[in-house]
Amino acid sequence: MKKTIIFCLLFLFSTPILFAQSPCDTVLISKYLSESSRFYDEYQLEKALKSALLAHQSALQCASQSPWLKKAFLLADKCYQNLALDFTNRGFFEKSIDVSERHIALHREMGTVYPDELSKAYRNLGAAHNLSDHQKLALEAFEKSLKIRQDANPLDPLISGALENLAQLSIDMKDSTKALAYLNEWESFHRKIGKKAGLQARMNLANSWSFYHVMMGNLPAAIKVVEDTLNMYGEKIRARGGFLGTAEFQLCEMLTLAGEYERAFRYSEKNIEYFEARMQKQRGRLFSRTHYAWCYAQSARSAWNLYLQSKDTNWYQIAVRRCTKAEDEIFAMRDRDPNDGFRDWIANELGLTANITEVRNGLYRLTGEKTHMARAFEVQEAFKTFSVQQFLLETEALNWGGLPDTIYQKETAYRQSIIDLETNFFMVRNQPNADSLIAANDRELFSLRDEYSRFLNNLEQDYPEYFRLKYHSYKVTLEEVQSRLLTDNQCVLDLFIENNMVFAMLIRRDTVVWSTGRETDALWQAIDKLQLEARQFNRIQQLPESEYLNHLRSYTEAAYRVYQGLIEPVRPLLKEEVLLVPRDQLAEIPFGALLTKRETNLAKPQMWHYLDQEFIISQTYSIGLFDFIQRRRQDRKQEKNVLALAPFFQGTISNDLTMEFGSSESRDQLFKTLPHSGEEVKAIARITNGKPVLGAAATKSIFNELSPDYGIIHLATHSLSNHIHGEYSMIALQSTEKANKIDLLYARDVYNIRLTADLVVLSACETGQGQFRKDEGIVGLTRAFTCAGARNVIASLWSVNDATTKDLMIYFYEELNKGLPYNRALANAKRQFIQHQKQFAHPYFWAGFELHGR
Repeated sequence: MKKTIIFCLLFLFSTPILFAQSPCDTVLISKYLSESSRFYDEYQLEKALKSALLAHQSALQCASQSPWLKKAFLLADKCYQNLALDFTNRGFFEKSIDVSERHIALHREMGTVYPDELSKAYRNLGAAHNLSDHQKLALEAFEKSLKIRQDANPLDPLISGALENLAQLSIDMKDSTKALAYLNEWESFHRKIGKKAGLQARMNLANSWSFYHVMMGNLPAAIKVVEDTLNMYGEKIRARGGFLGTAEFQLCEMLTLAGEYERAFRYSEKNIEYFEARMQKQRGRLFSRTHYAWCYAQSARSAWNLYLQSKDTNWYQIAVRRCTKAEDEIFAMRDRDPNDGFRDWIANELGLTANITEVRNGLYRLTGEKTHMARAFEVQEAFKTFSVQQFLLETEALNWGGLPDTIYQKETAYRQSIIDLETNFFMVRNQPNADSLIAANDRELFSLRDEYSRFLNNLEQDYPEYFRLKYHSYKVTLEEVQSRLLTDNQCVLDLFIENNMVFAMLIRRDTVVWSTGRETDALWQAIDKLQLEARQFNRIQQLPESEYLNHLRSYTEAAYRVYQGLIEPVRPLLKEEVLLVPRDQLAEIPFGALLTKRETNLAKPQMWHYLDQEFIISQTYSIGLFDFIQRRRQDRKQEKNVLALAPFFQGTISNDLTMEFGSSESRDQLFKTLPHSGEEVKAIARITNGKPVLGAAATKSIFNELSPDYGIIHLATHSLSNHIHGEYSMIALQSTEKANKIDLLYARDVYNIRLTADLVVLSACETGQGQFRKDEGIVGLTRAFTCAGARNVIASLWSVNDATTKDLMIYFYEELNKGLPYNRALANAKRQFIQHQKQFAHPYFWAGFELHGR
């Protein structure tokens, strides 16, 4: 994970001279405190902290027991706490670490007078270190947090949460000795404080014990500890509004892995009854409707395995009914009445679509009926289109629905409040009084959803076209893909891995094939090795020859192994044009660089047998969204041809740049001069008769002004992906203020641009990367430009070479100028590049660029 550049705020570095004031100036202290409180209420945390520190420094001139000093210190503490949490929640972990360390330093200056606050500061530091993959530092910080709390009050219920952090972190680190020690200490502590531990905390302890036992290979013990705790406390937790999903889902999965299908079936059936009762109580708008669907899917999987064991047709019928019911619940959520006011969803980590896929595939292999494939396809599409549709349909509705801005803002405020309450559930679940907090949160959430429902009823009456456009569900069936989306020369290949199975659904106009294979550790190792070797080739080629050849051997073996595991089973049926739908982590694979043979001539990558040389490959996140994007209407015609921008970043970069993303590099390293970007843009403009915008003229404001008018937008610049919060992935452009200042165009900014572009080419580093979200794919620049209106996007999987990228892009536009479609033009460009630039034939130089579209 990349580290965030630490930009130290001026007030945090100020010298004591800056704060020198006349002795105990209470008027000034009061002024600073008032400013800090106002900024805090406005959630301007950095300004609030600055004023609080000024108040604290001024109050130091007063007597040591002055109430001004205590007030200023506690306000600064509160600002530090919230600023650290804010940075962590936004994924800026190094900033959070910096703030937490300064927070701790302030406490040391005052002495350990406020142990609860100091313990929280260390907890925040540990959480940020852990999320930055600094697990040892996280462990140290969590241990200090625990010790401070124990020294202050050995029976403080919050010690339970501190021990949970340490136990779970030790399990993540595979440190069985530490994990066991902390689990035993945690259990002993619960015995000491008795009922103060809280039922939810006891359930959390059982979950952690189960994770420990799974790590140790003791599945029966893992099952027993969760099952016993559920039997003891489950109904009480439910009655108080608590959440048992994590424990129950974990238990069913463990029972399935242990072959205890009938017990897993009983637990899922029990939960079906619970959710049915809850749905009736909540008038059909179930808070956790997808948990309800999960129970049906788990029941179907258990029943299917029982049928395979016994060949009892009763289990077969139950499996079909339960699977159908789970699917119907998913379709109901997809097609729900918008007056529900929300879309509750669930991630595939809980196995919802995995279980459905396993059952439907089994039924298909048993019966050969295409219906089973069609249902599985529709379920996967419902999940994949769900989140992205929100942005795409919102753009469509804003363009065509006639909704005033004031009404739109009010709806946004409702949705944000609902999201905040849903998020709050996860924030309070580990607190000592979590049971009552969760119940209160649930009541407030349900009340707000009712209010939102009434608002939407009125909105439907007043603005029916906006309502229809924004809330209709776009979907495509398997039959429609075959009959309408594909030509005779095209096919779709949907690849995914679920429940330890590799699924490949190949769709052509004349046939559909659903093949399966076993997932293996060797396949995942090959995928990881392929990505690592491709991304790091720039460093690898500097190694001594023997090491260099070893890396080439490692790459070719991995590229061939991934081809065997994912592509080879269906290769005879592939058409020339392949539209790939790689799900989840598979989206990061450079498929065009896969090798169709085991290579022996390691020193000549130009002679390797690349998949890209045999097929025209492009990809999409979802077939349904692909169809929607390609066919969506534009609010105006594209007035101009190609807009190509290339900022040069010459000289020292201005120090007033505020960064919102992660990198361990300095400003000047990150925004080093791109000597070939100008040549690239000039050549493209010459080939296409487009408009070049170069150097200091390539500003963010110019981009925002010109981009809506062009059919093709080309950006040759620096970029950086954010793997924690994809909306903060960014493209660097020049600032209008001065030549050496940078403006950052974030993915979140792009959503607000109304593009008419048929193609956006992101000729920069990592533009195809971002935050991976289960069922949503990669959240970053590619998705942002798509949602903003671009039909097709070319983006990169890794940090690309400036000089060779220029040549590849020139080849691409020359092919495009011949009238070729984007997918064929890019494929031809790559082939020409390998042929004419033999010294750069390694996939690092060309395979990172992928077309998202057609």
